[in-house]
Amino acid sequence: METAVEVELVTKPDLDAMGEGLIKEFTYLPSQAEVALTFAHGIRKLLSEERHWTRNTLARTASTYYNKNGGTTDPLSPEAVSWCLLGAGRRVRYELAHIRGYDYEMVKRGSRSFYGRLTTTIRELSGASLGVASFNDTHDYEQVIELLDFTIEKMEAKLDGSRRR
Repeated sequence: METAVEVELVTKPDLDAMGEGLIKEFTYLPSQAEVALTFAHGIRKLLSEERHWTRNTLARTASTYYNKNGGTTDPLSPEAVSWCLLGAGRRVRYELAHIRGYDYEMVKRGSRSFYGRLTTTIRELSGASLGVASFNDTHDYEQVIELLDFTIEKMEAKLDGSRRR
């Protein structure tokens, strides 16, 4: 006797249709802190649903989504539907620099700043010396999102504080 199995179709997220858009548009030259925060928000929006997050690889296609040990793809591939923290960063960095026209060096510095802050937050919260990839691969989705949200909150508070001066 065969049993019917219901499978949820995994599709690529529509990056432009997510909330107010994946990327904040500036009408002025943004600071490195603003670019880092925009980068962080882009990653958070890209990983807004658990089905768009993965571990043990940078990115997966829909055909490998259900096989967690299956094939992988480049994070920039149009076939990618799920990313780890680092893969999502590569995707957002590409979006900022090559699609939205942000200065590549500013984006690179902003992404480094964000990953530095993320690593510091991992150490502060866990006391462990884990890198971003190790944290992503050894924690569940909810913990990864909590880390992102907490780091973004700290970055926003710091940016707001510097604006008041």
